[in-house]
Amino acid sequence: MTRVNLKTGTVIKPQEFLGGDPEHQLQKYVEKHLNQFFQCHYLKNFYKIQGGEIDTLAITEDGNPCIIEYKHKQEDTILNQIVFYYDWLMQKPTKFEFERVVKENEATKNIKVDWSKIRLICVAKQYSKWDVSLIKHLDTDIECYSYAYHENELDIHLDPII
Repeated sequence: MTRVNLKTGTVIKPQEFLGGDPEHQLQKYVEKHLNQFFQCHYLKNFYKIQGGEIDTLAITEDGNPCIIEYKHKQEDTILNQIVFYYDWLMQKPTKFEFERVVKENEATKNIKVDWSKIRLICVAKQYSKWDVSLIKHLDTDIECYSYAYHENELDIHLDPII
């Protein structure tokens, strides 16, 4: 993605995140502006479950559970991970655990959880050819977003692979 300064006509080059793990920096920025990007309320990050760790656990404004997974580098595991976390969330004991987390959060305690739709979001710099092929064959709706970072600005857009 090319970004041009409209006043000067110069190209603004993409940058890497500064200071620390780029994936965690991406996660930090998205979580800080979660409502603006995805109309969700933040619940927990690095949420440990048996067999994995959910990057961001959230709930939509409409009460739908939401799982967000981030990748800074191209990896073939992002879709596998999000589907694994979806399976975890759909278990009956897990639903009670999720509802408890929602009620314990001051900003979300009055939101009624709506299990009719689970929102699954992947945010990655780019997706592998394996991900592109796999997403076409999954029955589960997974939102795949790409991002670019330019001089203190984060661009997130829905990836055309869907």
